[in-house]
Amino acid sequence: MLKTCVFDKDGQLINIGEWDEGLQLVEVGTKTIVISKAVTDEEGNIIEPEVTQQHPIYEEHATNLLPDGAYFEEHAVIYDVEHGWRLAGAPTTTKTPVQQLEEDNSFLAMRLATTQARLEQAEREQAQLLILLVTEGVI
Repeated sequence: MLKTCVFDKDGQLINIGEWDEGLQLVEVGTKTIVISKAVTDEEGNIIEPEVTQQHPIYEEHATNLLPDGAYFEEHAVIYDVEHGWRLAGAPTTTKTPVQQLEEDNSFLAMRLATTQARLEQAEREQAQLLILLVTEGVI
């Protein structure tokens, strides 16, 4: 089977498959949302002040950048239960099954944290939209 493989600048295999940049949501600022506008009397005196809320603004930032000089190539790879993915013809790894499971567990924990952060951001955005729809009288 052919797969995209990532090699470092010295030609050492560092990844089989697409590179995961480890995107995480990072707060980069805040945005003010007007909940209700100020109410004034006929003379312009404020009867009720404007009500606002501060909401965070998030951006995705890569935590696992591709190393300088790294490059991609298509290579034949094989998979076996004991050693996982490897280049066809390459010697098997010296990792024990426990070491491989620990490595896999770390990777999955990172993916879970990233997914949870994305879910939390989506929930915050949904709440912000709901507040906006209510304040604008849409719902």
